[in-house]
Amino acid sequence: MGILGGLFKKKKRRGSSSNAGAAQAAQARAAAQAAAAKRDMEMRMQRMREEQERRRREAEERRRREEERRREEAKQKAEAAQKKTNMMLMIGGGVVALGIGAVVLMKSGRPAMPYAPPMQIPK
Repeated sequence: MGILGGLFKKKKRRGSSSNAGAAQAAQARAAAQAAAAKRDMEMRMQRMREEQERRRREAEERRRREEERRREEAKQKAEAAQKKTNMMLMIGGGVVALGIGAVVLMKSGRPAMPYAPPMQIPK
């Protein structure tokens, strides 16, 4: 029985050494897989950060363009209002000038009437 036990122990040792090698190989594979998973996760996180940064830049650019467009519209409205005001002032000035000219022409066209008492109707 001792001989058989000795044989089994040797087999066991031999098996444990091969198992240890297999376990070590499995451990190396697991470590490699963990490292690959970590790299993949880091790459995914980096892509997510880049995507968020790109979206933030695009949103900022849209806001800037919108603000610029609003300012341009306000400027155009102000210019249009100023042109309208200037045109109204010019028309009003022209009307006043024509009125004054008409009054002057009407006064100078006729000689001044001397003061005469009102006419009496004959009886």
